[in-house]
Amino acid sequence: MIIEEKRHGKDCPQWQREIFIMLHNAAKHDPKYRGFYFIQFENTNPDDGKILINNKPATRELLLKLLRFEWIRR
Repeated sequence: MIIEEKRHGKDCPQWQREIFIMLHNAAKHDPKYRGFYFIQFENTNPDDGKILINNKPATRELLLKLLRFEWIRR
């Protein structure tokens, strides 16, 4: 699994997105690879604002499931 986390609602710059696309494309054929996840915190952490995972609203519980590999792409 590849995870990128940003705080204060920031997004990835274009150069970073391009690197993540290359990494994802190189890894996606490995059966052990569990995907790329972009996590954004509205402020600084899951407890002080909204959470987005891959641009979709998420809860703290869903974030914990993701980090425990309990909610991943197969």
